[in-house]
Amino acid sequence: MTPLLLSIDVVFSSSRSVAALWWENQTKVEHNRGSSGESYLNEQLVVGDIEMDTGRHTVIRNGKSVDLLPLEFSLLEFFLRNQGRVFPAEALLERVWPAHSERSTEAVRTAIKTLRRKIDRGCDRTVIRTIHGVGYKLEI
Repeated sequence: MTPLLLSIDVVFSSSRSVAALWWENQTKVEHNRGSSGESYLNEQLVVGDIEMDTGRHTVIRNGKSVDLLPLEFSLLEFFLRNQGRVFPAEALLERVWPAHSERSTEAVRTAIKTLRRKIDRGCDRTVIRTIHGVGYKLEI
């Protein structure tokens, strides 16, 4: 099944939000490989001084490599794809968190804190801002 058809099938067979379905679909599609064995989702995301290679699972900020755990990588990828948009913790849980992990707003706060510590190391400013009472956003 092509990714487009998979997306249509998923949307018409569920009452969940379109955004949640899209992220769920991305996880499924990521495992679909082309005839060459390469995922067509391998891409370079560059926002400001942050470079992410989704296929190699690498992140570089300010020319320095940043080692991230899978959840941190997914969280940063989500922010890079949605730069400037604010997301409450509940939205991040729905769109980024794996179903098998702890799903609480405290888990979001902890993951954001850890991600900030890793990507901001050696930099003058933080790129993930807390908008008090609202949520979090990537601001470059």
